[in-house]
This record gives sequence, C-alpha cells and structure tokens, in this order.
Amino acid sequence: MFKRLVLIARKADHSPEQFRTHWSGPHADIIKRIIAHFPDPETVRYTQNRVARTLWQHSSSAQSFNVDGFVEIHLTARAPPEAAVSSGAVASMLEDELGFLGAFTECHVEAEGSDLHDARAQKIIFIAAKKKEIDERTFATAVRQAFGLGATALQGVRHWTTATSVRPKLPHEEAPPSVLIELWVENVDTARVEDVGRDLMAVAVKQSAYEIDPHIVLG
Repeated sequence: MFKRLVLIARKADHSPEQFRTHWSGPHADIIKRIIAHFPDPETVRYTQNRVARTLWQHSSSAQSFNVDGFVEIHLTARAPPEAAVSSGAVASMLEDELGFLGAFTECHVEAEGSDLHDARAQKIIFIAAKKKEIDERTFATAVRQAFGLGATALQGVRHWTTATSVRPKLPHEEAPPSVLIELWVENVDTARVEDVGRDLMAVAVKQSAYEIDPHIVLG
C-alpha cells in the first residue's frame, strides 16, 4: 500500500462548516469514483481528518502551518490508473479542489507503527518541519526520543515524509512537514503535546499539534 497524508486548508470565503460539508459530500463522492478504478479498490482506506482545534503551535522562522484538515489515504497504486483519468474523474477532482481549497500539500509517507483507527480514543496529529541545517538522522533520533509512543498514547504512528506533491494552481507549504505523527490518547487536554514539542525546538523550524475529528469515508 502507498500512503499519503495531505495538508489542506479551506478557501478564505468558506466557513469551517461549508468546508467540511463540501469535503465530506461532493468531494468525497469524486474521490470514490477515482478509487473505483484502482486495483482492489475495496482495500483502499480513506479518512478525512478534520481539525477540531489547534492544540499547540511554534515557529522559529518559517511561516506557521495552515491546516484545516488532513487527507489520509492508503492506495493500491502510486498514481490513479489510466481508466480514472480517461473517465474524467481526476479532472473533476482537480477542478473541485479549486472551488473549496485554499492550500494543498501532499506528503508521501512511510509509516512506523500501527495506524489503525482506535475508536476508544481521541486523535491528535502532530507535524514538524526539520531545520535545513539539521541532518535527517539527527532529526529522526530526536523525534523518536520525544515521541516514544509508549507512556502517553494508547496507540501511535510516526510518518516520515519521503516526497511531496503540490497543485500548481494552489498555494502550498514552503516548508512541508518532515514528520507527521498520529496519536490516539485517552484525553486530548492532558496529552501535553507542547512539552514534547519543546523538546524538538532545536531540530524543527516549525511544529503544530491538532485535535482531530476523523471521518472515515472508506475502510
């Protein structure tokens, strides 16, 4: 499976409610049409991670992250099959994005840990962009030490960004996340992600943590 996590922000003229309604309704229907053309479409997992609130944010020099939601999708092929393109579904998706999105940054990720949804818990997504002068190994070591994923979370997964994609007609993050961490916790308000985030200030140019309201579309 090929996993993608996409940072999306709503257009300025859309309220959070309008954004969510369109994302979960008309836009989700278009995505389903595309997925129908993938190999083994019944195995594709697609979740709309809607930002309920920003729990913590820090930026040393780069502009802060601009996120209203995270697309989380597990695909059976790296790119949409030709049938999805020729059907017009991909073109419909791109056109629809311009109508309700204000920013789009797609992260191709490799997961470290289990990312199966835990219905018992509340969900947090923590993201951080590495400082340019910090090497990959130093950054990864700091993240693993900060997020042991043992004591504070019922379940967690670290996603390491291997590549990014953008839409030419939409703004995107100039400093995209180097890591995206999903946590399932008993209580968001006692998770204290800001304490963990402070441990990463030496290696990350910017960080954000969000309380998530997940909407599982497929899977």
